[in-house]
Amino acid sequence: MPGNPSESSPLTFADFVSAKEILSAIPFSKASLYNWSHSGAFPQPIRTGRWRLRWRRDEVNAWLAERNLSPLPGPDVAA
Repeated sequence: MPGNPSESSPLTFADFVSAKEILSAIPFSKASLYNWSHSGAFPQPIRTGRWRLRWRRDEVNAWLAERNLSPLPGPDVAA
């Protein structure tokens, strides 16, 4: 079954991005980021600590690609 966690490699720290990293690449507010995530208009964050949320880099980059925007810089982006 595609998407089965046992079939994919484990995620690493580099596979996640913070709100700060996302907001440095796209022009909307932190409140919009959280509202869009909550409403399903943007990928859902993953809680990585009591007060810390992170987004999967591949999901954010897919969202950006759907809107013809540049991907976030990182390990999965060719320079």
